[in-house]
Amino acid sequence: VGNIPNDGPVLLVGNHHSFIDWAMVQMACPRPLCIASNKDHFEKWYLRSMLKRLGMIRIDNRHPEDAMERIREQLLAGHAVVIFPTGEVSKSPHVEPFSIDYSSAVEGTDASIIPFYIQGLWGSNYSYSGSDMYASAADKTVVVGFGDSIPANTDPDQVRDIVRKISIEAWSYATNFY
Repeated sequence: VGNIPNDGPVLLVGNHHSFIDWAMVQMACPRPLCIASNKDHFEKWYLRSMLKRLGMIRIDNRHPEDAMERIREQLLAGHAVVIFPTGEVSKSPHVEPFSIDYSSAVEGTDASIIPFYIQGLWGSNYSYSGSDMYASAADKTVVVGFGDSIPANTDPDQVRDIVRKISIEAWSYATNFY
């Protein structure tokens, strides 16, 4: 958490293993976040109103240009924005390849990137793990690990590699609670 600046533009980039990742990142972060989320979440009538009130940015994975412009506006205003560049909740426990190009959102801003990894939700009833989806989530330990700030023009493949390295640290830390 100490890697997240208290103010100024920052784009948080990380894995997406569950339907509640956005909430986990917000709870772990010391400042308000603007969350960029797959448009499919906005299609659900029971989520639409809440997501709009939270100021979430709707991303159409096939045409992300409008969302990238809204992210850019938030960054230019000095806000912190979260994006899950895999584009959807993962169907595997791995850090999937990034399918959303967020470079236009950070171009020309003073934003930096904070990579992150959320450990502990794959295998829960909030993921596509294929495990016992109705098992109790009470015994899950969730760890959100934040990496060091990196330049906004860092190659997305390098950012993904950093996220994978953070995953090792997060898993190691989480074993202290089992």
